[in-house]
Amino acid sequence: MMILGVGAISVASADDAIRRLAGELARRGEVTHAYADAVVAREAVSPTGLPLAAGSIAVPHADGDHVLSPADAVALAEPPVSFRQMGNPDITLAVNAVFLLALKTREEAQAALVTLLASLQTARDATELRARAEEFIRKGSIA
Repeated sequence: MMILGVGAISVASADDAIRRLAGELARRGEVTHAYADAVVAREAVSPTGLPLAAGSIAVPHADGDHVLSPADAVALAEPPVSFRQMGNPDITLAVNAVFLLALKTREEAQAALVTLLASLQTARDATELRARAEEFIRKGSIA
């Protein structure tokens, strides 16, 4: 599985962040151009913002119908971008890192989420959270 490190992004909304990352994956042939719309639609009904002690992250994704080759894209939001909280969509989080998962199965997505949280939830501050996100980029894999 390929992981694309997009680096720092400045976007106005969660939808913009999703479209930016999905567009990068589509340009590389990892997903179809329809993947961005599928992720935005899923995010609208099932938000993916997660509050962590060191800062918030988002893990937008959609069903694998538009995934050509499993891949992930990671970006650091500067300034943070607003995502609604998973499980409590009335709360808006200022997200520091966005991990777009483009995986074919729910099992792959769940495994990637477990791996992400195991690494990121113990970060002590925003600097350490960023360093751990950058480590996923260097490793070239989340799952």
